[in-house]
Amino acid sequence: MARAVVVYESMFGNTQEVARAVAEGLAAHLPVETVEVSDAPVTVADDQVLVVGGPTHAFSMSRARTRQDAAAQATASVVSRGTGVREYLDRLEVAPGQPWAASFDTKVERPRLPGSAARAIEQRLRRKGCRIAHPAQTFRVRGTTGPLSAGELGRARGFGERIGERVTGGTQPDQTKPDQTKPDQTEPGGSGHRTTRHTLLALLAALMAVGGVGGAVGLFVGAPDFFGPDTAEIYSRLPFESPQFAGAALLVAVVLPMAVTAVLAWRGSRHAAAAGAAAGTVLVGWIIVQLAFIGAVFWLQPACAAVGLVVNYLAITLNRSVEPARPLRRSVASRR
Repeated sequence: MARAVVVYESMFGNTQEVARAVAEGLAAHLPVETVEVSDAPVTVADDQVLVVGGPTHAFSMSRARTRQDAAAQATASVVSRGTGVREYLDRLEVAPGQPWAASFDTKVERPRLPGSAARAIEQRLRRKGCRIAHPAQTFRVRGTTGPLSAGELGRARGFGERIGERVTGGTQPDQTKPDQTKPDQTEPGGSGHRTTRHTLLALLAALMAVGGVGGAVGLFVGAPDFFGPDTAEIYSRLPFESPQFAGAALLVAVVLPMAVTAVLAWRGSRHAAAAGAAAGTVLVGWIIVQLAFIGAVFWLQPACAAVGLVVNYLAITLNRSVEPARPLRRSVASRR
């Protein structure tokens, strides 16, 4: 009979708590075992479900040095005193049948820093040949040593339940089914997990929004040298020969979409991808229309067009697709 294994690395006990909660959720669908990484099996059969979790250290999975630094901050004995998930994944051997897998990590609430051990683990699991049952998840702690933020154990149990549903042929994970567990109290409105790509998209979109506001202000006041020595002639080529109209159009077409994208991406919203794709496309279109009207090329135009393309790329690749559900062996699926 197939079973699930939750492998965890934990320094102060927070990731261990999350791992046990994930296992509770999985247990509603599969037999499950929770194992500290030093004792974890290094082979995975094709009918097994592997869930791997660890703390985020220095923007990714821990290393020997970062674990030593963490141990120096501990007021009691650390949980994982030997190897970490990075070394475990280096040794992991995966059966050719593409077993299901998922990943999670723990990170501090403040400051919100880029990087995620869960995403790095997920990438390793993919390269090893695993099928990803659920997008990587992050669970927040209030400080370096903890405790876990309010509601995170509930989210962890829900995470485990959705993995179990997925691999036994049940419903899709949270990308197609709303998360019914208690939202993270540190994310207003139950916003999602912000990845490094979310952060990059948010910063780039915010930069474009701020730059666009500056450009709109210059147009509104009719700055005489806005376009350099040919400013008066270029103003005459604008719609209605009005720089104010062009400034208003800039606010609506560029600043507003980029500002919305920045906010959604920073919050890790599932709508950030659509907003970013639209904002990037509109920005490129804005540059093309601008060239058609003013008939002059400035260095800022190709630079902005390049930013629009990067925003588009980040948005399109923001959320990794999840493979279509494939039930485990019939003996497992029939248990439902």
